[in-house]
Amino acid sequence: MIKRSVLALFIVLLFSSNRGGAQEVNIISGNQLNQPVQTAVPDTFPLLDLEETELDKIPDLRAQFEKLNSSYSSPATPSENLLRFLKKTR
Repeated sequence: MIKRSVLALFIVLLFSSNRGGAQEVNIISGNQLNQPVQTAVPDTFPLLDLEETELDKIPDLRAQFEKLNSSYSSPATPSENLLRFLKKTR
């Protein structure tokens, strides 16, 4: 038990010492803080010119949901034989 505690403490100290070193390396000088970093990123989505007729072709999500929901059937109630079998297996 003591060996495990010492090993766990050693691992915690090892990770905490690595974090301290990483913080010292990442210090930014004052001159670099004042320079904003801006990059030009091109637009990844092309401009779409859709007409009203094309917009009407987009399916209505609510109608699709209602269609899927109406096709759902609830499971049948279990028979007495199945219920007796389940009681016996417990």
